[in-house]
Amino acid sequence: MEYTIDMLRTDEEGVRFYLEYYKPFRLLALQLSPEAFTSTYAEWSAFEDDAWAKKLTNPRARTFLAMQSVGEGKKVLSSLTLFAFERNKQSDSTEPMAWYLNGVFTLPEARRKGVSSAVMAAAKQFAEQQAGAQGRKFSLVADVLTANPEAKLFYEKMGFEVKSITDQETELIFEAC
Repeated sequence: MEYTIDMLRTDEEGVRFYLEYYKPFRLLALQLSPEAFTSTYAEWSAFEDDAWAKKLTNPRARTFLAMQSVGEGKKVLSSLTLFAFERNKQSDSTEPMAWYLNGVFTLPEARRKGVSSAVMAAAKQFAEQQAGAQGRKFSLVADVLTANPEAKLFYEKMGFEVKSITDQETELIFEAC
């Protein structure tokens, strides 16, 4: 399976791409695996394009995609959005920079083929570069719903460790040493 990994640009071209390719992918993800998300298809399908664009252009968010060329267009296979914690702005801090993982999903036909791992590796590399530029370490945080045990296993394979468990979800953290 051939694909590329890219971080979505937040310029006008990136917004067009986001609306044309990511939006249908995200809505499909919410339909295929509603148990994997805290938000619903009904909520997201009601958003106007301006609301979608605002999510992409949020300065604290970075979205990574695995994409496959299909004819003249693209098909999104997997996505992951990093959302920066507020403390990351404090350039004089020695605390690790931290990002929350959001909207993580891979199409069923792209699972167990290394696609999700490649998207996660790109996100980790970005976080490491951002933190390294300030002489800081970094951490990634993922909350996994208990109804989604496959996701928990994926994160553990990617080096995340369980930090806490509730009836509803498990919090996992990846900390760079």
